[in-house]
Amino acid sequence: MQIEPVFPLPSPVPPSITPTSPELARGYRCRVFLGSARPEWMRRIATLRFDVWTAKVPELGELFPERRWCDATDDSSHHLAVFSSTGEIVATTRVTVASQMADLPDSWRWNLDGGHVPTGPVAWLARKVVAPAHAGQGIASFLFDHQQDVAARLGADHVVFRVAKSRAAYLRDHGYTQLGSAQPGIPLSMIDFVPFARWVGDRLS
Repeated sequence: MQIEPVFPLPSPVPPSITPTSPELARGYRCRVFLGSARPEWMRRIATLRFDVWTAKVPELGELFPERRWCDATDDSSHHLAVFSSTGEIVATTRVTVASQMADLPDSWRWNLDGGHVPTGPVAWLARKVVAPAHAGQGIASFLFDHQQDVAARLGADHVVFRVAKSRAAYLRDHGYTQLGSAQPGIPLSMIDFVPFARWVGDRLS
Protein backbone atom coordinates (compact mmCIF):
# COMPACT_ATOMS: atom_id res chain seq x y z
CA MET A 1 0.00 0.00 0.00
CA GLN A 2 1.28 3.42 -0.93
CA ILE A 3 1.03 6.15 1.71
CA GLU A 4 0.57 9.73 0.54
CA PRO A 5 0.14 12.16 3.43
CA VAL A 6 -1.62 15.42 2.67
CA PHE A 7 -1.32 18.76 4.51
CA PRO A 8 -0.89 19.45 7.38
CA LEU A 9 1.25 16.44 8.33
CA PRO A 10 5.00 17.21 8.49
CA SER A 11 6.93 17.31 5.25
CA PRO A 12 9.12 15.51 4.43
CA VAL A 13 7.17 12.66 5.92
CA PRO A 14 8.97 11.15 8.94
CA PRO A 15 9.66 7.40 8.99
CA SER A 16 6.78 6.74 11.40
CA ILE A 17 4.24 7.75 8.75
CA THR A 18 4.70 4.46 6.93
CA PRO A 19 2.81 1.17 7.00
CA THR A 20 3.56 -0.90 10.10
CA SER A 21 0.97 -3.60 9.42
CA PRO A 22 1.63 -6.46 7.00
CA GLU A 23 1.68 -5.25 3.42
CA LEU A 24 -1.73 -5.08 1.81
CA ALA A 25 -2.81 -6.25 -1.61
CA ARG A 26 -1.27 -4.38 -4.50
CA GLY A 27 -3.23 -1.55 -6.03
CA TYR A 28 -4.39 0.17 -2.84
CA ARG A 29 -3.10 3.52 -1.63
CA CYS A 30 -3.81 5.55 1.50
CA ARG A 31 -4.11 9.30 1.89
CA VAL A 32 -3.99 11.20 5.21
CA PHE A 33 -5.71 14.58 5.12
CA LEU A 34 -7.52 17.27 7.09
CA GLY A 35 -11.27 17.01 6.58
CA SER A 36 -11.81 20.67 5.67
CA ALA A 37 -9.12 20.46 2.97
CA ARG A 38 -10.90 17.80 0.92
CA PRO A 39 -14.68 18.40 0.87
CA GLU A 40 -15.28 16.08 -2.09
CA TRP A 41 -13.44 13.22 -0.39
CA MET A 42 -15.45 13.88 2.76
CA ARG A 43 -18.71 13.59 0.84
CA ARG A 44 -17.58 10.25 -0.52
CA ILE A 45 -16.51 9.10 2.96
CA ALA A 46 -19.84 10.13 4.47
CA THR A 47 -21.63 8.05 1.84
CA LEU A 48 -19.36 5.07 2.48
CA ARG A 49 -20.04 5.24 6.22
CA PHE A 50 -23.77 5.33 5.56
CA ASP A 51 -23.70 2.43 3.12
CA VAL A 52 -21.57 0.18 5.34
CA TRP A 53 -23.48 0.79 8.55
CA THR A 54 -27.01 0.72 7.14
CA ALA A 55 -26.21 -2.67 5.63
CA LYS A 56 -25.61 -3.85 9.21
CA VAL A 57 -28.20 -1.69 11.00
CA PRO A 58 -30.98 -0.68 8.57
CA GLU A 59 -32.63 1.53 11.21
CA LEU A 60 -29.78 4.03 10.78
CA GLY A 61 -31.24 5.03 7.44
CA GLU A 62 -33.99 6.93 9.25
CA LEU A 63 -31.39 9.11 11.02
CA PHE A 64 -29.60 10.09 7.82
CA PRO A 65 -32.21 10.85 5.15
CA GLU A 66 -29.52 12.51 3.02
CA ARG A 67 -27.78 9.09 2.91
CA ARG A 68 -24.53 10.47 4.30
CA TRP A 69 -23.08 9.99 7.79
CA CYS A 70 -21.14 13.11 8.72
CA ASP A 71 -20.86 15.45 11.69
CA ALA A 72 -19.30 18.75 12.78
CA THR A 73 -16.10 17.05 13.93
CA ASP A 74 -15.16 15.83 10.45
CA ASP A 75 -13.77 19.14 9.17
CA SER A 76 -11.32 19.61 12.05
CA SER A 77 -10.21 15.97 12.16
CA HIS A 78 -7.66 14.06 10.13
CA HIS A 79 -8.83 11.16 8.04
CA LEU A 80 -7.16 8.15 6.49
CA ALA A 81 -8.77 7.17 3.20
CA VAL A 82 -7.88 3.98 1.35
CA PHE A 83 -8.33 4.17 -2.42
CA SER A 84 -8.68 1.25 -4.80
CA SER A 85 -6.83 1.04 -8.10
CA THR A 86 -9.85 2.66 -9.77
CA GLY A 87 -9.82 5.67 -7.42
CA GLU A 88 -12.77 4.59 -5.29
CA ILE A 89 -12.58 5.27 -1.54
CA VAL A 90 -13.07 1.79 -0.07
CA ALA A 91 -12.12 2.33 3.59
CA THR A 92 -11.61 5.15 6.04
CA THR A 93 -11.02 6.08 9.65
CA ARG A 94 -10.86 9.36 11.59
CA VAL A 95 -8.30 10.83 14.03
CA THR A 96 -9.48 13.70 16.25
CA VAL A 97 -6.85 15.34 18.51
CA ALA A 98 -7.63 17.34 21.67
CA SER A 99 -5.52 18.75 24.49
CA GLN A 100 -7.29 16.55 27.05
CA MET A 101 -9.97 13.91 27.34
CA ALA A 102 -12.63 16.40 28.43
CA ASP A 103 -12.26 18.29 25.12
CA LEU A 104 -12.99 15.30 22.91
CA PRO A 105 -16.32 15.14 21.10
CA ASP A 106 -18.87 13.08 23.03
CA SER A 107 -16.45 12.65 25.95
CA TRP A 108 -19.38 12.99 28.34
CA ARG A 109 -20.61 9.63 27.10
CA TRP A 110 -17.51 7.87 28.40
CA ASN A 111 -17.91 6.45 31.89
CA LEU A 112 -14.28 6.40 33.06
CA ASP A 113 -14.83 4.18 36.09
CA GLY A 114 -11.81 2.00 35.39
CA GLY A 115 -9.41 4.18 37.37
CA HIS A 116 -7.28 5.20 34.36
CA VAL A 117 -7.75 8.55 32.64
CA PRO A 118 -5.18 9.50 29.97
CA THR A 119 -3.56 12.89 30.58
CA GLY A 120 -2.14 15.32 28.07
CA PRO A 121 -2.96 15.49 24.37
CA VAL A 122 -5.19 12.64 23.26
CA ALA A 123 -6.55 11.40 19.94
CA TRP A 124 -9.96 9.85 19.48
CA LEU A 125 -9.97 7.14 16.81
CA ALA A 126 -13.39 6.61 15.26
CA ARG A 127 -15.56 6.05 12.19
CA LYS A 128 -13.54 3.14 10.77
CA VAL A 129 -15.34 1.39 7.92
CA VAL A 130 -14.33 -0.91 5.05
CA ALA A 131 -16.48 -1.55 2.00
CA PRO A 132 -17.64 -5.20 2.09
CA ALA A 133 -16.31 -5.83 -1.41
CA HIS A 134 -12.81 -5.04 -0.15
CA ALA A 135 -12.91 -7.01 3.10
CA GLY A 136 -10.30 -9.70 3.67
CA GLN A 137 -7.44 -7.58 2.27
CA GLY A 138 -6.00 -6.58 5.66
CA ILE A 139 -7.29 -3.03 5.28
CA ALA A 140 -9.06 -2.84 8.66
CA SER A 141 -5.93 -4.04 10.50
CA PHE A 142 -3.81 -1.60 8.52
CA LEU A 143 -6.04 1.33 9.44
CA PHE A 144 -6.23 0.35 13.12
CA ASP A 145 -2.44 0.32 13.37
CA HIS A 146 -1.59 3.20 11.07
CA GLN A 147 -4.06 5.66 12.59
CA GLN A 148 -2.10 5.37 15.84
CA ASP A 149 1.06 6.44 14.00
CA VAL A 150 -0.81 9.44 12.59
CA ALA A 151 -2.12 10.34 16.06
CA ALA A 152 1.41 10.30 17.47
CA ARG A 153 2.72 12.50 14.65
CA LEU A 154 -0.09 14.97 15.34
CA GLY A 155 1.10 15.33 18.94
CA ALA A 156 -1.12 12.91 20.86
CA ASP A 157 0.34 11.08 23.85
CA HIS A 158 -2.51 8.58 23.97
CA VAL A 159 -5.20 7.28 21.67
CA VAL A 160 -8.70 6.44 22.88
CA PHE A 161 -11.42 4.59 21.03
CA ARG A 162 -14.51 2.49 21.57
CA VAL A 163 -15.04 -1.05 20.36
CA ALA A 164 -17.84 -3.56 20.57
CA LYS A 165 -17.75 -5.52 23.81
CA SER A 166 -16.97 -8.72 21.90
CA ARG A 167 -13.50 -7.35 21.06
CA ALA A 168 -12.59 -6.16 24.57
CA ALA A 169 -10.74 -9.30 25.67
CA TYR A 170 -8.55 -9.28 22.56
CA LEU A 171 -7.48 -5.66 23.14
CA ARG A 172 -6.74 -6.23 26.82
CA ASP A 173 -4.52 -9.13 25.82
CA HIS A 174 -2.61 -6.92 23.38
CA GLY A 175 -1.58 -4.07 25.66
CA TYR A 176 -4.60 -1.78 25.55
CA THR A 177 -6.06 -0.34 28.75
CA GLN A 178 -9.80 -0.50 29.32
CA LEU A 179 -11.07 2.82 30.65
CA GLY A 180 -14.33 1.59 32.10
CA SER A 181 -17.65 1.50 30.32
CA ALA A 182 -19.19 3.73 27.68
CA GLN A 183 -22.70 5.08 27.69
CA PRO A 184 -24.67 4.24 24.57
CA GLY A 185 -25.06 7.06 22.12
CA ILE A 186 -26.86 7.97 18.96
CA PRO A 187 -26.72 6.65 16.32
CA LEU A 188 -25.32 3.26 17.44
CA SER A 189 -27.20 2.94 20.73
CA MET A 190 -27.92 -0.72 20.03
CA ILE A 191 -24.22 -1.68 20.33
CA ASP A 192 -22.53 -2.23 23.69
CA PHE A 193 -19.28 -0.27 23.35
CA VAL A 194 -16.22 -0.44 25.62
CA PRO A 195 -13.63 2.40 25.72
CA PHE A 196 -9.89 1.68 25.52
CA ALA A 197 -6.68 3.71 25.55
CA ARG A 198 -3.06 3.22 24.63
CA TRP A 199 0.10 5.30 24.94
CA VAL A 200 1.53 6.04 21.47
CA GLY A 201 4.68 7.99 22.38
CA ASP A 202 6.79 4.97 21.49
CA ARG A 203 5.70 5.29 17.87
CA LEU A 204 7.86 8.40 17.44
CA SER A 205 11.10 6.54 18.13
